[in-house]
Amino acid sequence: KAGDVAGAREAFRAAVQADSDHTQSWLAWGQLEEANGNIAIARSLYADGCKACAGRGTVQLWQAWARLEEKNSDMRAALDVYRRAIVLFRQDSKLLVECAKMMAKVGDAAEASTLLRRALDIDAYNPYVYQILANIEISQHRYTE
Repeated sequence: KAGDVAGAREAFRAAVQADSDHTQSWLAWGQLEEANGNIAIARSLYADGCKACAGRGTVQLWQAWARLEEKNSDMRAALDVYRRAIVLFRQDSKLLVECAKMMAKVGDAAEASTLLRRALDIDAYNPYVYQILANIEISQHRYTE
């Protein structure tokens, strides 16, 4: 039924019990809880999903968890989630970019630049990485006129 949040929760619970590695079930359930203002439950679901999916989760689950922390103004927690994720997904350039953006937000431009250069080593043809890197360099006044 449309709008049956309790029914949706039961369906998600059954889905993750049937297949704890089903990323989309963890993700959608966490998003349901976020949308209903149940931030602690959503956080717990993202964390559980990250543990369940082969013990490391998926990039999408880690990013959803980090974004939840950011939306709730806990930049340090978001950064901690991103740092843990980039250890597991070393070759994911998009994840490196998101972590770098968070580092820049908390004032660690040097580490942000390092991560962006790592992302370029993985995907040298991604203009977005260059754009973010340029913005960080400019914010640090590292340019010539």
